[in-house]
Amino acid sequence: MLTNGKQGLWKVVDIRGIFGPSLDPVERVNLHWGLSRTR
Repeated sequence: MLTNGKQGLWKVVDIRGIFGPSLDPVERVNLHWGLSRTR
């Protein structure tokens, strides 16, 4: 269970780290909500 949680967190961190800087604030929010919906 811990490994699954860590993998999920790391995926979010990677996505934010790669796409975060190049996205507008609104797009960041939309991407964030899209990820949370996938869960």
